[in-house]
Order: sequence, then structure tokens, then C-alpha cells
Amino acid sequence: MPEILQLSGGEASGYVEDLARLRIQVFREYPYLYDGDMAYEVAYVDTFLQAQQNFMVVVKDGDTVVGASTGLPLVEETDNIKAPFLEAGWDITKIFYFGESVLLPEYRGQGFGKQFLELREAFARAQGFSTLTFCAVVRPDDHPMRPDGYQPLDPLWRAQGFQPEDLHCLISWQEVGETEESAKTLQFWTKPIKGFVGIERIREIGVSFANHCTKPMRKSPFFRFPAILALCALLSQCHRHHPLPGPVAGYFPHPAFLQEGIAQKYYFHYQRPGQSEIWTNINYLTYQINNQQELVITNYDADFTPNRLRRVVFDQGSMIVLEDVQYNGADTTRSAMLQPTMRNWLADTATLKKEQKTGDLTVQSTEQQTQCKDTLIENRPGIIFYGQYEATRYTEGDTVTFSNTFAETYVEGLGLYHQHFQSDRFQGTLELIAQIPMPEFRKQQQHGLERVAYIDPEHTLGYRPDFELCTATEAIIDYYNADPDIHYRGGKYALWKAIRPQLEPDLLEDASGYLTFRFVINCKGEAGRFTLEPADLDFQPTPFPEQTVVHLGEITAGLTDWQPGRLKGEPADAYAYLTYKLKDGELVELLP
Repeated sequence: MPEILQLSGGEASGYVEDLARLRIQVFREYPYLYDGDMAYEVAYVDTFLQAQQNFMVVVKDGDTVVGASTGLPLVEETDNIKAPFLEAGWDITKIFYFGESVLLPEYRGQGFGKQFLELREAFARAQGFSTLTFCAVVRPDDHPMRPDGYQPLDPLWRAQGFQPEDLHCLISWQEVGETEESAKTLQFWTKPIKGFVGIERIREIGVSFANHCTKPMRKSPFFRFPAILALCALLSQCHRHHPLPGPVAGYFPHPAFLQEGIAQKYYFHYQRPGQSEIWTNINYLTYQINNQQELVITNYDADFTPNRLRRVVFDQGSMIVLEDVQYNGADTTRSAMLQPTMRNWLADTATLKKEQKTGDLTVQSTEQQTQCKDTLIENRPGIIFYGQYEATRYTEGDTVTFSNTFAETYVEGLGLYHQHFQSDRFQGTLELIAQIPMPEFRKQQQHGLERVAYIDPEHTLGYRPDFELCTATEAIIDYYNADPDIHYRGGKYALWKAIRPQLEPDLLEDASGYLTFRFVINCKGEAGRFTLEPADLDFQPTPFPEQTVVHLGEITAGLTDWQPGRLKGEPADAYAYLTYKLKDGELVELLP
């Protein structure tokens, strides 16, 4: 019985020649008719291995590799593959590209092709991508080398949710019967990932904008975004002039919120080279207009501790940094601005250059915007800034340089929506998930024992009655404060692998919404003190079918591969949570 392996990062390096061999053998068939060369193929496959988020599915029969399939972020593909999406205004930072799927003829018809699609989709979902794509060669129905009885794969692709797009690219190869390479046309197919936590979720969260002008604020901590443009007239009752100039104003929250202040909540996903595990943390960013009509942008850690403050103003389409302050415990460090333009909405380039001095340490950094591109994020105007960052640390007798590239997306009415950056040390993605009124954000900052994460041990679901803490209740920390972070070993991908086989669709009924189980993980990696927070897709409290709650509760309580954490070298207990997003009885996402 053939076995399926799932590989990512450097794990795929041992299969370079196998994949090259399969590509030559399988793509020689119609419709590609590829007359391949092993040396070229090995070099080609090696470029796939350089991608930080590569993924590979391998089918082995004994020691023989009989099939393989690959995928990687579209941003890491070649220019001719990315160009059609960029020209059409797509946000390529959220697209995962499916490479080849190659399987020897005698193994076809056994469901491996479907598994290739499903496993790559699960990986892309776990990494936070919102769209899948691949391209296929276009051949006329009367092509002279089309074999009798040839069955195209279009029905399989459509059955898996893919649709052809009016997007094409040219790729050259030498086909059977040719003496040299010639350009072939390929068409792209795409599929939105179900359950992607994106702009539609941001629109649905919380209370309406109009409350700021005409009604008391409801207690829900989040804002709903049902139809921002339709509310513009209502918002004009506030009679507030927007302090941001025309080219920029639309890409930040409304001035009513900027005056009072608004907090943005983000998931921060990051991964280290050569590791398949994806870590997730929570970050916050606040926007507020001060008395000088400057926009103050403050960054906070997951525990609401500020770590950075920037004061900026806008000159036409340019974002000018007046002050950049970093906080590290009791230390405060200010940067001297050498070139102050951080972003430019009206030009491709901008340069923010600064210098920071602390004792014998000097840090010089340059943040260079190299391109800006208009885009649509789920039919909503946006703009993507591409660029690179480089910092050099100088101490006596020592110089260290660090660099990364970035892609940063702002969306109409939301401000910073998505950010992806990558270096040789690690890569990370910042993803907006909610906006919080400033009074509620300040309230969350002032937490004591019964803070946001607190679980009353007298009111739990009863799973794991023998569960014991390693410390006291008042010493329980949040999962992101542990060292290492409290997490499920193998990350979200491993969670999907553990949960999916246990799901019984009949027990999910037709439930829709967010079913959040909060719990404590002790220093032994055991979970207990389970509580439940059910909400509908608009994040309003709602009951779920009892059998659905029991089914998912038992699955959650049965998860045992939790990585315990420590705090300052000592064993620690930590609050954690796992959210199941359901839509019409289907599990479409695990959060965070």
C-alpha cells in the first residue's frame, strides 16, 4: 500500500531527483509533451526548495517515489507567474501557488490527485493564505497529438472548488518533436480558501459606526463593518475634518475613530527556516490623532505592553515620521531621523533612514519602499507597499547586519491590514482580525487576577477532573508569555491532522459560528479547566447544538501533544484557547 509523506522547508531536500525524474516522465505525456532534461530539472526543483514556506506531498510505494506534488507562496514564484496577478490588482501576499502534481500512470484513479489538492489546501490554510491558484497549459481540442480517449482534469479541479480565471502567462519549453523551446500559454485557476480570516470577518465584528455620532456605545468590544460607504453620510454628522490628506485618508479608519483612538488586533504568525512549525502570537496597534493633528501609532505586545510609538504627519501622499520611540522594559530609546519618509501613496519609492544610540551601541537602519501597487481585497480598494529593510548594529569591535523584505497592505477604512516580511532568519505575517474601541482597549490593559483570560475553576465543563496546576491560580500566565510559547507541537497543521480524523459530520449538524474552548495548560503539558464561549458568525453570543458542543469538547479535551512552557526558567501554567469556526455544519478554520 503506497504511503503519503507531507514535507515542508528543508524536509523536501532529499527528494529533488525523484521529483525531477517524475516531472520528466509524466510531463512528457499530453497535454504538456515536455521533452525534459535531468540536469535542468534538478536545478529547477532546487529553486522550489529555496522558498521559506514550501510544501511537498510525496507518494511512496516501498522505497520508490511514484508521485509528488508541490506548493509555495505566490510571492516566491518567478516574475512571469506573479505578473498576471499583479497587473490585475490581486494581493499576491495572500495567494498560495500549487506547482506540479505528477503521478505514475499505474497509480492513477486511486484518489491521490484529490489528496494532492486537499493536503496542499490544508497547509495553505494553516499558513494564513486566503486564495489558492495553479496554472495549466491551454491546448486546442483538435491538437494533432491529443490521444484518443483523453480526459482533461477540469472536472476534478471544478469539483474541488477551482474556477478558471481570465489570467494567463507564457512559459517556454521544448516539447516532443521540437528542436528548440517555444512559448506555451497557461491559464490560471483559483479557489478562495473556506474559513479564511480576512476582511469579511473584520466587516462583521461589533457595533456600527453610527453609534459614535448618535447613540451610546454598545458593550461589544468590536466594530462591525457592514457597508462603510453607505454610512459616510451618517458619519458626516460628526462634523470632523479629516486630518489626513486626500490620497491617504481613505486607507485609515474614519476621523471619528482617529480622534477618540482605535485599537487594531492582529495575529502574528512566524516561522523559522528549516522548521515546519508555525508560531502565532497576538499584537495590537493603536491609531489616535493628538492635539497637534499628528497621527500617533503605538504598537503593543500581547500583554498590552507598549513597545513602540511613532508620531507621523502626511504631506500629500507621503507619510513623514516625526518621532520614533522604542520601549524595552524601563528603557526608552529615540531614533534620530536622517530621512523621514516612511511611505508614499503617490510614488513607488520612499526612504526612512534613522539612527539609534544606546550606550556603546549604535543602530543604523534604512526602510526602503521600492514599489506601491493598487489592489482589491475582496472587492475593497487597497494598496500594497513592497520594500526592504536593513539594520546595522555597531559596537566596539563588532558589526552585525540584518535585512528583510516586506509587503505591506493597507485597506480602505481599516489602515494596516496585512504585512508579510521575510529574512534568512525567519518570516512572519501580521493579519488584522479585529478593531477595538479605545475605552475597551484601555479596560483590557488594566487587568488583575480576573483579567480577560481568567477561568473560574468552579465553573468549568468537567473534562479532566484530575487536572492539577503546577503553580497557584494567580500565577497562571498567558500562553504567549511563556518561554517557549505554549503551543501544540507541530502548530496548526498538526492540530488539523489530529482533529480532522475524529470529526463526525452528523454531530456538527448545520451549526455555524465560532465555538471557543478556553483552558489551562499546566507545566506538564496537560490541559484542564475547560470553558466554552459560543458565538455566531457576527461574533454575538449564541447557543450551539448540545451534541456539537459535546463532540468538539471531547476532541479538544483529548488533545495531548501540548508543549508546556516556563517563565524565567521556572515551570509555568498558562491560559490557552482553541476556536472552531463552523459554517453550515462544516469545520472551516481553527484559530488562532
